[in-house]
Amino acid sequence: MKEDVQGRCGHVASRYEDHFREGRSRYTAGHEEWEPIISLREAIKVNGRAWSSKVLVNFVIALVACQVAVVSQGLPVSGVASAAGKAPETGKTKITFMTHYVLTLPFGKVLDQAIQEYERLHPNIQIDVQFVPVTELLPKILVAQSTGIAPDVVSIAGYMLGDLAEAGMLQEVPSSVRQIVDDVYLPGLSVFATYGGKQLGLTTEFMPRAMVANVRMLEAAGLPSRTPATFGELEEWARKLTQKEPDGRFKVAGYAIETGSSGQAVWGTIFSFAWSNGGRYLTPDYRRVAFNTPEVADAVNYLAGLVSKGIAVAKSWVVVDMRSEKAALSMAHGPYWKNEFTRPKEYVYDRFISGLMPAGKTGKPAAPTYGWLLGVTTGSSHSKEAWEFITWLTTSVDEKTGMTRMGQVMAELGSMPVTRPDLAHTPVLKEAFMSGFLEAIRKGFTVPDPVGPKALQLQNLFMNEIVPAILGTRSTAEALERAAQLTQAELDKIFTKR
Repeated sequence: MKEDVQGRCGHVASRYEDHFREGRSRYTAGHEEWEPIISLREAIKVNGRAWSSKVLVNFVIALVACQVAVVSQGLPVSGVASAAGKAPETGKTKITFMTHYVLTLPFGKVLDQAIQEYERLHPNIQIDVQFVPVTELLPKILVAQSTGIAPDVVSIAGYMLGDLAEAGMLQEVPSSVRQIVDDVYLPGLSVFATYGGKQLGLTTEFMPRAMVANVRMLEAAGLPSRTPATFGELEEWARKLTQKEPDGRFKVAGYAIETGSSGQAVWGTIFSFAWSNGGRYLTPDYRRVAFNTPEVADAVNYLAGLVSKGIAVAKSWVVVDMRSEKAALSMAHGPYWKNEFTRPKEYVYDRFISGLMPAGKTGKPAAPTYGWLLGVTTGSSHSKEAWEFITWLTTSVDEKTGMTRMGQVMAELGSMPVTRPDLAHTPVLKEAFMSGFLEAIRKGFTVPDPVGPKALQLQNLFMNEIVPAILGTRSTAEALERAAQLTQAELDKIFTKR
């Protein structure tokens, strides 16, 4: 009987594996670099023959059911996720680390080296890295915790914090760890790992948004080597930078507006302008909609106007257009765009600079900012060892570089430093591309992205309603009204359940 139960998870997974692999291979054909970040949802879209919603639901139900059955009999789950505990072949304590970081990419290799170093320094510890695409990370953690096989350590985005905290899945940072962290971290950055007044992890990524410009295109258009300072200047520059083909199609778009890669990205696009106008998203207690206002409407109308005037393109993944020099100006969703511009076969990093977002009616720029963090789950079998690992990773200084190990990873990724040693020794901060992000921090223009239950779901809802207004297929007033009604209904559901 036990063998039957233990084999069911492998059977359930393998029954769908061929369909998933087929869909994934179709999606990534000709784009091998996308393979590490392909999501299950995207694979489903391209293989409609098998992956209907009904099939997907049946798959998830069957998989969770079999895991529950296995765990209830005290057996390890085979072929689905590694349970924390002793590594059977070595007798070492195994710390499972679930992350979206790809260890074969440049920044991932730095992380892998740090993990290997930690294992050498602690021969009784084995770090088991479990890669999960970013779009699947939150549901994967939720499912793993519910079935009793939660990872010890998780790397999560700030927008995931509310859901995991509300579900009671993250441990509060121990006081002994906080004493170490407070001595090393820059002031105020714990806000990206705090929910409900409790610090639930250690901040790693620190990603303010900023305006990015192609300096070669600025020079060719007779414009100064900086980014536009005001809404009016951005429109003027976008007009001068725009180039059209004889048939009217864009050869170069003066400005590129993100309208589809994710709700978080589109939310950041809108509120980088709306916040500077005096607009807000939700009330401070996260309970009421605050965005159906003239200040936000003016920002949406401004972006829609750039599109309707033929000087801006609105699309998904605008970083691709920037990298291929099909757009001259855009808002970067974080300094991690450095990685997009430093690809070996498409190196264009030296062609770009960054600056503050243009100022709106308040006269002050705004840089909505998000973070990522490392946390220890409440389902961890080795909490003490897990906290020791991530404390070492984020605070221990490498004598060769003067930086923390995670600081070295973040420098390679293109994140702003979060500790004093990393701020003092991160070489990339001197690069022209980093100047705008750094200036936003130094001058106090950063604004934390919303953190709360269903944060990403609410941002996706906002995106779906507002993008048609930017594209000119719906009035801004109608879009904001509908977004406000739907968002408030979701907020009411969240807080009614409490």
